[in-house]
Amino acid sequence: MAVILNRLVGTVDARQIMHDLRSDIKLPPEILRVHFGGPVMSERGFIVHGDELNHLDSQRVTPEVAISATTDVLLRLIPHQQVPWRLVLGCASWVPGQLENEIRSGGWLTAPATRGLVSQPELASLWSDALRSIGVRHPAMLVAQSGQA
Repeated sequence: MAVILNRLVGTVDARQIMHDLRSDIKLPPEILRVHFGGPVMSERGFIVHGDELNHLDSQRVTPEVAISATTDVLLRLIPHQQVPWRLVLGCASWVPGQLENEIRSGGWLTAPATRGLVSQPELASLWSDALRSIGVRHPAMLVAQSGQA
């Protein structure tokens, strides 16, 4: 399973989320960005967040990044802006072994999931930041064909 972090689909008022979840937490007006996480389970929300929130319902992805799909985690994160997080709808998924085979055949570039990518506010530079983390300085260096050396 994976989620896309750099595709904004819209915004939502944080107060509306709190109202919908029947929370009595009062917030000032704040607009939250909602991202497209992938084409699978598009009605399901996921929260990708920094490791400061140590919650039983969060699954650690790396030492710096965790993911959750529970409203309890969302209710804890909205009022506390010191923890970086993204709200995404949907995900991408593969059958067992499919992704590994696609990576081996050169179908994917992989970069470490880091806290910096979760907290990066500029979506336009998120992709290039991920590429730079694996040594690709200019996206124009990429070609459509893959191969093995």
